[in-house]
Amino acid sequence: MKLLILSDAHGKVDLVKKILELNEVDVVVFAGDIAPYGAIHRAYDALAKFAQYLRPRTVIAVPGNMDPLEIYERAERELGIKVVHGKAFTVDEVTFIGVGGSPPTPFGTLTEFTEEEIEELLMRAYSQAGSKGRIVLVTHGPPYNTRCDIVLTGQHVGSTKVREFIEKHQPILCVCGHIHESRAIDEIGRTKIVNPGPLFRGYYAVAEVTEITATVELKKLR
Repeated sequence: MKLLILSDAHGKVDLVKKILELNEVDVVVFAGDIAPYGAIHRAYDALAKFAQYLRPRTVIAVPGNMDPLEIYERAERELGIKVVHGKAFTVDEVTFIGVGGSPPTPFGTLTEFTEEEIEELLMRAYSQAGSKGRIVLVTHGPPYNTRCDIVLTGQHVGSTKVREFIEKHQPILCVCGHIHESRAIDEIGRTKIVNPGPLFRGYYAVAEVTEITATVELKKLR
């Protein structure tokens, strides 16, 4: 299965048209933050346009910390996007589970959760996963203490509970975003971790998920 991995669009959804011209993919995984900066009221319209461009591919998503949760609930009903925030969804024997939002930030953004709430949402999703063999974890906030969660000061700001979940359950791949300056690929045990970088700057990633592993490549529009 070939995945297109996107995060942090912040309204710049038209860029996916060029990305799809350059890449043949089966499933699109979006790790949140569709809302344009300073225009939260336009978040649903951006998500609707995003879904339109990506049809007929399956789209897996979680909300970002800048996104209203309710627009993803509406998108699941009206646009066919598979939202895995606290839930599971299986495509061709690969099970996607996830949690959106982020741990608390200094900025008090729209959708933030305590680490205890993140753990609860992760376990709720994991309990719904019918096949525990090939799991792709989709989180907006990256796991703590990886190459994917470092802010400009050098501090690690990811989720400790996302990291603990990965250490214990070893999903085949973790897709995350949130930290724009921490575009990277890393590993925790057998789990590949990828923060593709912000879509609004033309960054994305492509992954190939096989029976036993995932290979990931970071890419950028020229």
